[in-house]
Amino acid sequence: VSYVRATAGHHKFYTSGISDILTIDETVKSNPEAMFNLCKGAIQAGYREFTANVASNDLVRVTGYMIKLSDIAKYDEEGSRTNTTFLGAEAAKNTGILERKPRVASLEMSPTYEQ
Repeated sequence: VSYVRATAGHHKFYTSGISDILTIDETVKSNPEAMFNLCKGAIQAGYREFTANVASNDLVRVTGYMIKLSDIAKYDEEGSRTNTTFLGAEAAKNTGILERKPRVASLEMSPTYEQ
């Protein structure tokens, strides 16, 4: 929520959209209304679009390409007919991006945060 509040005002300056994909904890699967409320609140706060991904999904973003982790795993052996898999697999291999740990930058995760 703090991230949405901090970035909502920026959306009006980018007419083609801002490509933030928020990674949401998979516990949201048991509470879809919370996800709906977050989307609705983001739009009301100024987001032009809202994109989220559940942390445990197969779909990931690698340097601008949305690809499946399972496709990357098969790429060296089978190749791919999809350009995004080829480009994403090469980027993942060359940059080590898939070994990175997620960063959480929010007040909610701060030990001094009080509601």
